[in-house]
Amino acid sequence: MLILDAAISDLRSILELQYLAYQEEAKILDDFEIPELVETEEEIEEEFLNGTILKAVDDVGLIIGSIRAMEDDDAVKVSKLIVHPDHRHHGIGTQLLEELESRFPNKKFEIFASDIIKSNLQFYKKRGYVEFKQEKLRPNVMGIYFQK
Repeated sequence: MLILDAAISDLRSILELQYLAYQEEAKILDDFEIPELVETEEEIEEEFLNGTILKAVDDVGLIIGSIRAMEDDDAVKVSKLIVHPDHRHHGIGTQLLEELESRFPNKKFEIFASDIIKSNLQFYKKRGYVEFKQEKLRPNVMGIYFQK
């Protein structure tokens, strides 16, 4: 597996992977209109032009993971760390996050995650991220902000 900068030609594949990766969350919420499932090619293209998108590719060149980030004056805002469901729990997310962090030395990082999938929260905590804020997203769903 390799971690590489995404190219504009990769964006459709990354978006399709995103749609697949967020199915579990959508099922739990019983809502298939969550922002991650309705993001458009134009929106991801704007993120590409204004931020950083990395991809994880397998031995035959298929995209099996991705991570995005936008840098501002205060921090690097990390978003949409996704791994293909068939490739989870093999260190791909960790490698994507570590590669992203290595590209912005001496910067603070912020990540937002819902508390729907508890293993995602544990993933960030295990990698040194500390919760600094919560907000109610839905009656039974909290949004958790982490920083490192």
